[in-house]
Amino acid sequence: MTRCILVVGAGIGGLTAAIALVNRGADVEIIEKYPESVVYGVGLCQPGNALRAIKDIGLLDECYANGLASDFTEWRRASGSLIAKTPHSRLADPTRPAYNNIGRPALQNILLKEARRLGLKPRMGITADQIETEGDGVNVTFSDGSHGQYDLVIGADGIRSQTRRILFGEQFEPVYTGHAVWRIAMPRADGVDNNMIYFGNGKKAGLIPLSDGKMYFWVVVNRPGNKRIPKEDFLNEARKDFSGFGGIVKGVADTITDDTKIVYSPIEEVVMPLPWSKGRVVLIGDAAHASGPHLGQGAAMAMEDAVVASELFASSIPIDQAITKFEQRRFPRAKFIQDETRLMGERGQMSGRIKCFIRNHLILPAVLPRSTEAIEKKIGEPI
Repeated sequence: MTRCILVVGAGIGGLTAAIALVNRGADVEIIEKYPESVVYGVGLCQPGNALRAIKDIGLLDECYANGLASDFTEWRRASGSLIAKTPHSRLADPTRPAYNNIGRPALQNILLKEARRLGLKPRMGITADQIETEGDGVNVTFSDGSHGQYDLVIGADGIRSQTRRILFGEQFEPVYTGHAVWRIAMPRADGVDNNMIYFGNGKKAGLIPLSDGKMYFWVVVNRPGNKRIPKEDFLNEARKDFSGFGGIVKGVADTITDDTKIVYSPIEEVVMPLPWSKGRVVLIGDAAHASGPHLGQGAAMAMEDAVVASELFASSIPIDQAITKFEQRRFPRAKFIQDETRLMGERGQMSGRIKCFIRNHLILPAVLPRSTEAIEKKIGEPI
């Protein structure tokens, strides 16, 4: 019997889940609260485990064609001197680079195009306002007054998930981490061929090459109290936060004069113990386990969730057992990534001239190769 599944949220995780479920024979509906496709952020890294998930839904070629691939990350001091150059694992295809960097709009368009090719038509500008498990189904009342009944509902509606609030109230709201991030897309600077991370004093910067001669530049800063910055002050505040770096970062930062292209975001996380579900409603991606950007694993975790969800929920396994299996498979992995992300954030956001000197010259040269290898080993495990 074909299962009827509602996916709430047409972002990266939701679209991946919908595509994977249809590919495995499920009958899928998908809704999105925004009236048209909206993409927040600039670009993202697709590490090996993300590419492996993309391969599962048949879109590996499209992602490589629209991104810029590499096998290494360069870790540097604020001055620009090299700390370490670490390799990444080729998990999706041993003949192609391990990493792919892609613009968020490009990835969203790839997923939307595939969803529509499969006959999926996301209902835009719609929310699920009431979700109630009754017997062997889930009754949903939508914001336009319509109703639906489903075998399962998947909440893939992001860090501020309405589905999560319906299930659990406000006990698992996003928590501010004490850090904020500036992002901007711009022409790729000479010498930016791999992902490059610079460790500064209370801040770190990244240069991420994209396709078509573009890159995105980001700086994560310590921001106690989650200070709000008016849009008209973006350029002045950003310049202060961009200071203190040498090498390519300084040259890049000095060219930024247009505040309309700068994106500023507080960094938050969602920490949820099990269960991620109630009745026949289950959360995936940022709705269940949002983490900071320090490892570049947020989208990868959502896509892994989506693939595992499709394997279990489109199968003949009873729904309640499938949900339990999903949570048992995904929780340890998501927790590992959240824990490692926090650790990387603590290292990267260390402040104090002497502390940062010790970190950059003694600790990181020894720790980075080992910790990167351990993370690569973990994400390379079957999901």
